[in-house]
Amino acid sequence: MSNQAKAISLGAAPGVMEIGELEKGKEYSVNFYLLTNSPTDLVTTLSYGEGKKSMFEKNVSSPYVFVPDETSEEDTSQWVKFVRSKMVVSDKNSFPVRFPDGSIINANEKASLIINVPSDAEAGYHHFEVVLSPEISAKGAGGVGVSTIGVTRPVFIFKISGKAEREGSIEGVAGARSKNNNAEIDVLFRNAGTVTISARVKSLKIYDEFGEYVNTIEGGYVKIPPKTTGILKVYWIDDNKDKQKTIRVEANVDYLTGTVSKEAMVTIPKAEVLPMKEIKMEEFPWWIIILIIGIVLLYVYWRRR
Repeated sequence: MSNQAKAISLGAAPGVMEIGELEKGKEYSVNFYLLTNSPTDLVTTLSYGEGKKSMFEKNVSSPYVFVPDETSEEDTSQWVKFVRSKMVVSDKNSFPVRFPDGSIINANEKASLIINVPSDAEAGYHHFEVVLSPEISAKGAGGVGVSTIGVTRPVFIFKISGKAEREGSIEGVAGARSKNNNAEIDVLFRNAGTVTISARVKSLKIYDEFGEYVNTIEGGYVKIPPKTTGILKVYWIDDNKDKQKTIRVEANVDYLTGTVSKEAMVTIPKAEVLPMKEIKMEEFPWWIIILIIGIVLLYVYWRRR
């Protein structure tokens, strides 16, 4: 008979770990600890997760330090490797851990990861998460009824020395037609900073040729390396696609630590009308029939001789 269903939790300590300042071209080992209230073994897989954009909402000085204006968003997924990417966690195994601030926790498992910092790493703060994916082991599945497993993701923050600046501008706005003939508006965003940043069209207001407001559209985030220009695409399902039109737009781009705006006149070309292919009826090869009849007649003639 199974036990009563209960909620199970799986998390890590510390919840946010500030690793410190790392040097380019060096390797670092980082330990953290998994905690659960599960009496049944949880077979837990560890994997890399990109840091959340919500981290950019404010500066943090305690209990850890994180400065959004000095943060790089370059991909660090290939920097991080787990010593063990799969482990068994349950509250049957418990041991005390004392952290540098003097706090003590009862951990259920120790986990380790390796960070290999490349020699061309961007300066500034970096952050990522560890994704914990638990499953009830087959051995213990019959001993407890589980209703939910609540999982939290630990966050890791480190800094690379050097100048880190986030800055951007809109270089221009252009119009085109997408493959399905919807209006495509490309906002050219220049990353003028020293680190990779994510940018998106937060809002693009459209006004017709008479100055009347038509619509407001937005787009998703695009990562743009430093000192390069990225294309932020947004799409608009417009009327009268068979007519070229000139519209006025007000583009507002958000890059998490700032926003920039630009007003521009944009020409949207008319939709391409693909001509219907003419279907040619192939002429029947009558000469083949005539040739066959000729051969048959010749054969009959020679047989009768």
